[in-house]
Amino acid sequence: MLTLRSNLFNFNESFMADLLSLHKECGYETYYDKYLTFPPSGQQPTTFFNYTTGSANLTHANPALTCDIFDLANKVELGINPCFDIYEIVGVYLSG
Repeated sequence: MLTLRSNLFNFNESFMADLLSLHKECGYETYYDKYLTFPPSGQQPTTFFNYTTGSANLTHANPALTCDIFDLANKVELGINPCFDIYEIVGVYLSG
């Protein structure tokens, strides 16, 4: 899921590896595989992820990373591309 449109972002390989690791360790992969399939495996339960869970509770090497993958990726992309817009990912900033 995370690598499907990776060409739209400017993440380096190590950051993509961090995202993929968090995707698995935070339980997103299992949730997607079970509930975001067709035909559905049953009624999707209301689940509240603990986004503030740090990697200290995970096996990931970077303790600064949390399970809030969306905000993490958005922050990094804005650092790379200050014109990044989550609502218009393929948009291009034209200066002039």
